[in-house]
Amino acid sequence: MSRILLFHYGLEGGDFEVYRITDNGKDRFVKRFNCMDFDENDDEVWRKGEIEYPSFEAYWQEALRDEDWFRCYPMFIHDDCKPIIQRSINDLELLKMPERDAAVLEVWKVLLNS
Repeated sequence: MSRILLFHYGLEGGDFEVYRITDNGKDRFVKRFNCMDFDENDDEVWRKGEIEYPSFEAYWQEALRDEDWFRCYPMFIHDDCKPIIQRSINDLELLKMPERDAAVLEVWKVLLNS
């Protein structure tokens, strides 16, 4: 079995990693997450888990449903995923955004071009 990190990004209160796990010639794409949440008493609770996807593209389409996805800080982008993410960044570049968002966008660009 092999496990390859495809994507890792985070925000205050958590992080997400997406792996391609190959076992017996079959690929699985798994998002592992660790994030802070609040319980019914408004107390902080840390949640961990994983969700499986049929492909990285399927994961990415779900991630894009959050309009603020680009505000998370990327820490690693595997070369196989860069074209997919680059298309999303290109779409954002067409929008006028506040300076702080543009600064985060620059972090994405640096990783995409490394």
